[in-house]
Amino acid sequence: MPTTQLSATAFESLLRQQPRHLPAEMTEPVLLPLFASLDRSLFERLAQQHACEPGEIICREGEAANAAYLIWSGRVAIIKGSLEEPILLGIRLPGEMIGEMALLENQPRSATVIALTPTYLLRIDASEFQQLLFIQPEMTRQVMASISSRLRQADAARASGEEQSRHLTEQVQTLQTEKEQLINIQRVRQETSDLIIHDLRNPL
Repeated sequence: MPTTQLSATAFESLLRQQPRHLPAEMTEPVLLPLFASLDRSLFERLAQQHACEPGEIICREGEAANAAYLIWSGRVAIIKGSLEEPILLGIRLPGEMIGEMALLENQPRSATVIALTPTYLLRIDASEFQQLLFIQPEMTRQVMASISSRLRQADAARASGEEQSRHLTEQVQTLQTEKEQLINIQRVRQETSDLIIHDLRNPL
């Protein structure tokens, strides 16, 4: 049976990867009011309440997508790679949804989600998710807006990474040129020293 919790070492590594400054919450957690506005019986039928402890694995990369989650409170990490050496891709905060892209694409999950703090989620099964989007058009619009925002952020991060890579390449080339110049200077210095020593050893 797969583990449901990160090891203490892996969880500490994940916490260290967090950005130093994180907002306490989203500026406009629009999905929360939309859920709260649903009829109570409909709300209870569509969304299952789920509490997570820090380090708990909410869903895993590669597994079949069977539900989406709305973060009611707390903070989660989106990671890739080994659970023992997790690579942090991003942080999700209250008002954000996770797992919806896999449901919309009908594809396996592309990342693993870990609770960073005590987290309270609303779990929406795949069939209920489709129904929710049908009966709540504004929910559909907001989900699409959220996905679009993430794609823009990912593209900006990619562009920034390419710029940093280009800058580092230029620095490496500059250092390589300086190294070659120093090697040439050292060679000329050695040849000059050898010549002077040779001349001093020969009689006038």
